[in-house]
Amino acid sequence: MMDQNRKGTQRSLQKTFILLLALGGILCAPAALGAPIVSQTQHIRLGFDASFPFSDSRGDSFDGCPFVPPGLPAGVSYSLGISGMGNIHFDAGVDMTFHYDKADVVAGGVLPLNVTYSPVAGGGPNISINIPTTITVEGCIIECFLPDICGSVLIPCHFEAGPKNFVAPLTGNTPIEVPVESCAVSLNIAGVIDVGTATVEGSITLSPMPVGGLGIGGAISAFGVQSGPATAPLIPLLQWDTAGQTVSANLTLTDPLPGAANVEVAFGPIVHWVATSADLRLKIVLGSVFHDLGISDPSDIVLFSGNLGPVFSAVGLDTQVSAAVTDAVGFDPGFGAAIAAGNLPVPLTSPEIQEIDSSTTPVFGAIQFTLNTDVTPPISSAIKQPASTPFGWNNTDVSVSISAMDPGGSGVKSITYSAAGAHPIADTTVNAAAVAFGITSPGITTVTFFAIDNAGNVEGPNTITVRIDKLPPTLVIVQPAPTTYTHSETLVLDYSVSDTGGSGVDTFEALIDGSGLLAGHGLPSGQSIDLLTELALGTHTFTVNAVDKAGNNASSSVTFEIIVTPESVKQDVDHFLAAGKVKHAGLANSLLAKLNAAASAYANGNCNTAANIYSAFIAEVQAQTGTGIDATAAAILIADAQYLINHCPL
Repeated sequence: MMDQNRKGTQRSLQKTFILLLALGGILCAPAALGAPIVSQTQHIRLGFDASFPFSDSRGDSFDGCPFVPPGLPAGVSYSLGISGMGNIHFDAGVDMTFHYDKADVVAGGVLPLNVTYSPVAGGGPNISINIPTTITVEGCIIECFLPDICGSVLIPCHFEAGPKNFVAPLTGNTPIEVPVESCAVSLNIAGVIDVGTATVEGSITLSPMPVGGLGIGGAISAFGVQSGPATAPLIPLLQWDTAGQTVSANLTLTDPLPGAANVEVAFGPIVHWVATSADLRLKIVLGSVFHDLGISDPSDIVLFSGNLGPVFSAVGLDTQVSAAVTDAVGFDPGFGAAIAAGNLPVPLTSPEIQEIDSSTTPVFGAIQFTLNTDVTPPISSAIKQPASTPFGWNNTDVSVSISAMDPGGSGVKSITYSAAGAHPIADTTVNAAAVAFGITSPGITTVTFFAIDNAGNVEGPNTITVRIDKLPPTLVIVQPAPTTYTHSETLVLDYSVSDTGGSGVDTFEALIDGSGLLAGHGLPSGQSIDLLTELALGTHTFTVNAVDKAGNNASSSVTFEIIVTPESVKQDVDHFLAAGKVKHAGLANSLLAKLNAAASAYANGNCNTAANIYSAFIAEVQAQTGTGIDATAAAILIADAQYLINHCPL
């Protein structure tokens, strides 16, 4: 059933094609191309394989009787015949490129389907003519009044033109000459008569045949809409005169126009006209015995002279095409005569390069191009899992999921994606509407992706950026150090927070004993802390916490201790005197006198003596609290002195 449908379609296209030729063979002007969104090239082979018989003969004689006595040679004669079955193989390659601008796909509008015709070199010999022959030679010696002495021989030989590769010519191309090669045959009969030698000489020429109207000349094709929401024009004929020329098959789209429907356009028959000519001769040079008797070399046996129409007629190509034309439209508009004159319409046959002979009519072939009324590109989008931080960073491997939809209706055909940066991925195409893949390398990776639908619409490229930072911030605490500080010292905070993973630091905090405030101020690096007035004696913990923009956390802590020494408590008095917390120098001197004495006892290891002196110091401070000494300062001095009483020896 499929073969019947195909043959019916081919017959329909053939009749339509021939009818168009009869109507005038209108040549389509080259189309002004827009931006071709859809383009497709199909390679076809135009040609055939044909066989044909041929034969011819030559002969001559010299008779010297009755003047030659009996028993002596009186003359000679010869006859020569040649016959065989020739074969012509023609195989021309053509690229036909179909392209159209999707901006022209409009309901009720005319869509120029631009078709470029480009002859190309074939994959093997494009033309070859091979003619195996049999040469029959008979020679006789004539004796007066006696029977002739004769002998004969059959000699096989062949000659050929090509094989030769070429590009089928159109107007402006140089004619193609194919030289002929032949055997050289020695014509000798049983060693008695040297008849001579025979060779074939000449060449075959293929020339462009310009467009001449009625579909004769150049390259031609009929076309028709096989299915889908479009119609062909009244005269759907394309004709090319030069290689690479573009003509338009103008299709009228229906109104309303479906959003996603295939339009099947068939092109056929397709033929390429070539003017053929040849000069092929069988040349015979007689032996000396004939020349001595005054017999001249015979005229050449002309195998082909001028156009190859007789060969095509012998194959029956002219009558077959003429009959097909007449059957379709009632008369032949000139195909048969053009072929008989040696102009060859090289066809696309089905099967390609079909074998034909005088009893076989070639079946024209056709090719199809499919376009779709869906002109809307698909839409694709991508998401990342897990979701990124507000800054666009992740601290783990990321799965990228891409999905596409096609609002035009033909459906998503494929998704293509690639990646550059930290995690490169080569161009990858999946024939699906969704795909997922992983990004694992730390750093910044840009994923590029787009979708193509079944109508060939290509979405513009989209990108999504994946940022991965798996490293926590780096924390360095220089001050405070994990050591002891005297209560009279000033501590300058020295720490740093940096990010090595690439995302950058989002937030950080510094804490002393869990608090970000100390004596009403924060704890930035470089902040001075008066230990005497801002921190109590004992153990304290300084902590820095940080979070980067990928959500990585870091924490570092240092524990330090504040102590009192005999020297540091004296520095306490000097500090409070300078700050006005000890009201006058005389009081400060009194207090320092006691502290010096206590320090001397400490140094000598007399803890009881030192304790008594520090107790006297505490009593004097208590007595001056609120009058000579600020109450807060007094409390600190008392606590530091008490520390020394409790921690003797140091």
